[in-house]
Amino acid sequence: MSLVAKPVSSSHSLADCRQAIQTRLNAVRQRLRTQLLVEGVTWGIGIAIILTAVSIAIDRTMRPDTTVRTILLVISGLTLAYFAFRHLQAPLTIKLDDLD
Repeated sequence: MSLVAKPVSSSHSLADCRQAIQTRLNAVRQRLRTQLLVEGVTWGIGIAIILTAVSIAIDRTMRPDTTVRTILLVISGLTLAYFAFRHLQAPLTIKLDDLD
């Protein structure tokens, strides 16, 4: 009986392992982008509800004329655009590397 150990041949080559890791990392990136999209849409809906409630409260208590309502509408639209950029566009366009 010989004490020399035979090299164990692995069934997976380095290229196969690298491909499997790349596939898993791509899946993680996709799930992260989906999560960011869901969070961004949730932020947008929440901000829209808050702005609508504030607008209704101002309309009921102060009874502003059309110019003030138009200014409130523009401010609300700009606020929604800012949050859409901050919570949707910016996170979704980040380049994700393998080390992130």
